[in-house]
Amino acid sequence: MNEANAPFYLTTPELTTIDGQHILKFKAEPITPGEVKIQIGTLDDADNYSSFIAHGSEIIIDGGTEQEYTSIAIPANVDYKYVTLRITPTSVHQSISLDDFIWESEPTAIHTKSKNQPVKLYPNPVKNGILTIEAEEIIEEAVILDATGKRVKSISPASQKATLNY
Repeated sequence: MNEANAPFYLTTPELTTIDGQHILKFKAEPITPGEVKIQIGTLDDADNYSSFIAHGSEIIIDGGTEQEYTSIAIPANVDYKYVTLRITPTSVHQSISLDDFIWESEPTAIHTKSKNQPVKLYPNPVKNGILTIEAEEIIEEAVILDATGKRVKSISPASQKATLNY
């Protein structure tokens, strides 16, 4: 990226599954110092960047190690068949590594082996940064993600009750 604040676009091939029930996941890692902004969006044509419609919040890549990001569900739109990353460096000669792109059905907030088994989350709203999770089955993993899909905290309690402190 040789020019500050000049966006460039990374676009998927035409997708037939932009149905409001899929998300884009990918990993990003800064290679050089500085901030790079990524905005997920859609295009009506692979080469028509003026048709870009942003979805979700802008992601800031600004240092550290590789992180996994999950975009919000891309809304259904029969005229917009291309998912695009608008990538904007904030200074010259920046680079990032993007890897492991996955286009998949949007997961539900709570995954259980049996849909008939209830899961309890309390208190609502969370108090003092403590969330308790109870299930009739063993909880193998509990994960908190931020708005960009970045993993904030996870635990693997292997019990029917778990407490997440954050």
